[in-house]
Amino acid sequence: MTERMVRIFGSVFPVSLLLWGGYILFAYLGVPVHGMVLFSGAVQEALTLACEGDADLLCRGMRGFFGFLRLTLGESLAPFRGYVVLSLGLWAFLFLWQWVRFQRTTFRITFAPWKIFLLFILSLWVFHITLAGTTSRFRMLDEPLDEIYTNVKDQEVSELQANFRALQDRNCLRYAGRGDHGAGVYQLRQRCIQQMFIARVLSVVAFVSLFLFECLILGRGLLRFLRVRPASLLVEAIISVALGASGLIVILWTLSIMGVFIMPVGWGVILLLPLLFFRHTRYWFRCFFRARWQVEGRLASGSVILAWLLLSYLAFNFLSVIRPF
Repeated sequence: MTERMVRIFGSVFPVSLLLWGGYILFAYLGVPVHGMVLFSGAVQEALTLACEGDADLLCRGMRGFFGFLRLTLGESLAPFRGYVVLSLGLWAFLFLWQWVRFQRTTFRITFAPWKIFLLFILSLWVFHITLAGTTSRFRMLDEPLDEIYTNVKDQEVSELQANFRALQDRNCLRYAGRGDHGAGVYQLRQRCIQQMFIARVLSVVAFVSLFLFECLILGRGLLRFLRVRPASLLVEAIISVALGASGLIVILWTLSIMGVFIMPVGWGVILLLPLLFFRHTRYWFRCFFRARWQVEGRLASGSVILAWLLLSYLAFNFLSVIRPF
């Protein structure tokens, strides 16, 4: 391929991706069911008058694009404004620290696995406190009356009422008014929200960390058995997690077929693996606390923003799965 063809393809390929991505985006926005969520009521009415029927997806998507942006950047992102503000504050602190200490706008930070883990915990906590802000709807709780839960089984309503009484006994609820059917509306106190973070979030983080650690230990043991030595620590960790997860699936599936997969046996496997592969257990402990790598660059570079966005995305999805509120 000639140099001229390389330049042509280098220009045509990104433009083609942008055109195809724009078409997919507008077509997605134009689907009426999607518009019910992504557009406000006024925008939906305007699209019905401007476009010929619901089948004209491109018309609906292109005309409603700015309405989608207003709704997304306004109401939809309102619960995350606190997280954005605190993230900007963290960036400003890093900028000032580098300037005061080194008289430069670039950064040089020595990272370690335990530092990344603490940054993940920090992101989880900041998400937790911002989503549970003073005006957040996540903090509001309706009194579980039978008149509200008409289509719910009696046993489930009884469980909701028991949980509600437990929160009242712990003085976790602040009266906020009356709602439908005369039910009381209460707000969770910030103290109890922080207790939820410890009990419902950090406990799951600890269990997932334990599972990943077990995968690392078993995976590295399998790598040494296969006489495979990855070139870098990152590659070794990724392959070890994948191999370890596969090995745990085989072990647990075998125990299940044998009919002995019960809780004591499962915990026995978790405790036995670090002992059987003690050399690899010690290796990963040392890597977690002693491994170092240095990152340099400009504070306004895309790599810093992208790294924090990826970490934030992982933390937010983690909270979305466990649903602490």
